[in-house]
This record gives sequence, C-alpha cells and structure tokens, in this order.
Amino acid sequence: MLIALVSAQPLQTIQSLDIQHMEKYANSYVFTITENVKQSKPGRKQVRVDLDNFAQDERINVFSVLSQYLRVTADLRGSTTQLFIGCIKPHNGVTRSTLARWLKLVLAEAGVDVTMFKAHSTRAASVSAAKSSSQPVDDILLTAGWSSEETFAKYYN
Repeated sequence: MLIALVSAQPLQTIQSLDIQHMEKYANSYVFTITENVKQSKPGRKQVRVDLDNFAQDERINVFSVLSQYLRVTADLRGSTTQLFIGCIKPHNGVTRSTLARWLKLVLAEAGVDVTMFKAHSTRAASVSAAKSSSQPVDDILLTAGWSSEETFAKYYN
C-alpha cells in the first residue's frame, strides 16, 4: 500500500517491480521497469520508480519498510525476482489481481468504502494529496510517470 501511495504508479507497474532491476542507494531504492507497461513508448526513457527515504516519519518511510520487507522475504523468495511474492509456498511473484485484492483489504481496514474506491484509487489519492500540499506539478508528473500536465489537470485536479 505504501509503495502504491508514494510512487503514484498503476498496479501494472507496481507488479513489474523486480529486485534484479533495483538499485539500492544510501537513501533510496530505484527500480527500472524493463517490461512494456502503459507508460512505455518508443523513444521514451524506461520507466523508473524511485522510493526515497522519509526520515521525518518512520511509520510511513517507504525506504525502511522496503528494506525490512526485503530482509524478511529473502529466504522465502528462492529464485523469484519479482518484488512482491505470495504468502503461500512456493512464494512466486503475485499477479496484478492479487495486488489489487491486497490494496482493497488495506483500504477497507483503514475505513475506506471499497464499494466506491478501488485499488487504482491510490493513484488518484496520492497525486491529489501531493497537489494539495503544494508539491510542484513537474515533480508530480515525474513521480507518476506522466508527460502531460493536461492529463493530470483533466483527471486528477
């Protein structure tokens, strides 16, 4: 859930996160998406997902949560390189529908009406919150993987 909110990426991209294409830096993880996803276009740079340290609040620090997740799942994943793995043996990479189900469960536990809001709602919520907190539109576009401010204005303002 935290990665969905912080990255503002669609589930297709989140499901494509792969530890083979992950770089760990002192204060961030950077994933390069090598699969074709919705944002992929000829002549356009590969999609990147940057997950930065947020030391101001450890409860929502995606860098430390991801570090812990990687430690806990290291012995479970075997040869699976997809970031998100199943809870049941053989702990293969999960599908988009599994990620969507997990996100809906977290939304429901948070008191969100899941008959009205779906897993994809995290994308709209995160970019709307960023806009409300006066984040520069260029930063929002870069984080969400959009090239056009018109798309953001049309659907997420």
